[in-house]
Parts: sequence; structure tokens; C-alpha cells
Amino acid sequence: MNLKSRYAILRRAALAAALASALGTAAVAHAQEAPKSGRAARAAQADAPPAAPAAATVLAAHPVVYALTSSLAEGTGIRVERAAPANLPATRLSSYFHGRGGPALQKAAATADAAVGLRSIWPDDPLYATARRSNIRIIEIDAARPLDGALNGIALQSDARPGGQFAAYPWLSIVNLGRMADIVAADLGRLSPADDKRIGENLARIKRTLVELNASSQAGLARAENVAVVSLSERLPYLITEFNLDLIDTQARDDKDWTPETLAALTAQLNDNGAAAALLHREPTPELRQAIEAGGARVVVLATDGADPVADLQTNAKLLLQALAPAAAAAAK
Repeated sequence: MNLKSRYAILRRAALAAALASALGTAAVAHAQEAPKSGRAARAAQADAPPAAPAAATVLAAHPVVYALTSSLAEGTGIRVERAAPANLPATRLSSYFHGRGGPALQKAAATADAAVGLRSIWPDDPLYATARRSNIRIIEIDAARPLDGALNGIALQSDARPGGQFAAYPWLSIVNLGRMADIVAADLGRLSPADDKRIGENLARIKRTLVELNASSQAGLARAENVAVVSLSERLPYLITEFNLDLIDTQARDDKDWTPETLAALTAQLNDNGAAAALLHREPTPELRQAIEAGGARVVVLATDGADPVADLQTNAKLLLQALAPAAAAAAK
């Protein structure tokens, strides 16, 4: 081997040794830096404020339940999702969830924490049972009667009709709506303890409004000379009881079932009993209105399907005062 070849071999060996030394030094430095970086990262994590918990998600489908839950969750980390269109009647929820609304509910339920419904008074309420198929961990909040019995449920009137207690709209009672607010607020507070204070403030606001409404409406109606009424709706028994009205009779008929004979009988009944008003939940046909007015009674169309149940009760109290105690209604303005 000539001198030139030996020199090339020695040079390559020197370069390899230098490279190995450099790599070894880098590896040692990296090994020493890794624990240091890990310790620094852990220290930084310890010093950083804890991450805010994910917002709880609550599903509601019935319009009154959705409105009440939303009012209680206002300003909190709880997200209330409407599981069905606002204008969809409650009696059509089942067909909606098992039809075109199924995929949307399945998606919403998969990440939801709770579903708020009314199964204790409406066994056919489909929300929770359907949502549970997509999420076994979802919990149920019954707005009418707490599942753990920690609070009193709403007061129910006897009704032998299938689904009659639900069809009678028990939330049109000031007392019952207040109890529903108590029940939902208690469970929301347990679901999101960090929001319990704000939920309590929202509950207090709702209860204060209801107490003031009860006091003012009772004082106003006490000045009425005649509070005798005929109900032409199955939705109003709780409202009639709540406002201490004198119920003569209930005739809940579809518009098509009002024949000339039944209209004449209604006029006679109103006249014979001196009824002050006929109560409805929708506008009467011209023929029905004429029959009511011919009987000497006022037509009072009450709110039952609004987006705000507290506002509905306020509106209904105002309408009743205007019809039965106009002097008190004028003084209240």
C-alpha cells in the first residue's frame, strides 16, 4: 500500500472518530436535556390555571320544558339544545324522532349529559328513551317529579283519561310552574356544580316573578263581581283552579263538532248560569264567537303554547283581569 493510500485511510478513520464523538456528545446532551425539559413542562403545567370544564349539554324537546330549562341555565356553562323544532306539537315528537329527526337527535344525544322531559305525567314522552339508545350514560331529568324524590313534584288533579294529566297543561298553574323550576334547577346544579350559584339566582328571579304575579292577580280578581266561566278547552283546568274561577262546565270540542244545536245549547247555558266569560286556547270560529256573545259572556283566548311559560301566565292573568275585573286591570296599568 503506498503512502497516499495510507494517508486516505487514516484521514477517513479520523473523520469517523470525530463524527462518533460528536454524535455521542449530542446524545448525552439530549439525554440530559430530556429530563430537564420534562421537569420544566411539568412545572409549567402545575403553575398553569386548571382548564375550564367542558360545558354540560342538556337536551329538551317540549316547548315549556325547553323554555324553563333555558331560563335557568342563562349565563352558565350549561348548553341547552332544542331536540325538536319549536313549532312541533308535543304529540308528534315520537314520530319526529323515529323519522326525519332521528339522525339529528342521535348526533346530539351522543355527547349530551342529560335530557329534560315529563315522563312522570306523560309516559309517552319519547325524548329520554330515544336519546339513551345513542348514549347509555345520559341522565334523565323529569321536570314534573324528581326521580330521587328529594323535592315535591307538581300537584296533579285526578284525570282518568289516558295522558289526561299531561293534556291538562299543569304548568299553567303558578304553583306548579314554580315547582318545575325548583326541580330542574336542583338537577342542573348537581350536573354543573360550578354554575350552581348562577342557577340559584336565575331560579330566584323566576320564583320572585311568579310570587308577584300570584299576589297581583289574586288581589285584582278579588274585586271581580262575577268569576263564573265556561271552559271550551281541555288545557285549562289547572289555570282555572289557580285563579280561583268558578267553573260552570267544560266543553272541549273540535271546531267541526260545533253544530247549530250545540251552539244554541252553549248560548242557553251561558245565559242560564250568568257566565262572565268563555275560556279558549285558540281563536273561536265566527259562529262560536257569536254564540258566546249571545249568551252574555266575553270571549277570552288564553296563551298556552308560547315560548315563555312565565310570560304566558302573566299574559293570561292580564286577560282574565280585563274580562272579569276591568276596573282592577285599569288600575294595574
